[in-house]
Amino acid sequence: MAKRAAAKTKAAPSNPLREKIHRGYCERHPERAAEQRSLRMEQANLHRDHGRYRPVATPETLQKLSLVSEGTLSRMYLSGQIDADQLAFAAEIVRVHDRISADVKVGSMSIEARVDNGGRGGDGTFFEKLGLVRAEVAYTM
Repeated sequence: MAKRAAAKTKAAPSNPLREKIHRGYCERHPERAAEQRSLRMEQANLHRDHGRYRPVATPETLQKLSLVSEGTLSRMYLSGQIDADQLAFAAEIVRVHDRISADVKVGSMSIEARVDNGGRGGDGTFFEKLGLVRAEVAYTM
């Protein structure tokens, strides 16, 4: 614990040439130096107030992210608790659940004579509907 306290109070190793250049810049451009100093302090306060630091995001982005609620599945995937296949299967289960629990819709059908080989044409709608029925049966039994 004493080492941490000592490390916090110890200043970063300084470079005399860099300090000389910085002092010269501050003397030549006092307004810009003050503006940059206030910007650095504001950024440091935002990082401190947010409680975490990611070098790829600005403090404003991190603050916005803290207000957004992610789904449980995406958090589990991002943390490595589930893999991509498990995420895809879970998303399919959610989709089927939403379809089953949705309001009932009344559909209509054409009673004209079929000329497209019994409704199993090449557009794939039959197999898509068959897949939906199979998924519903799989999760309602």
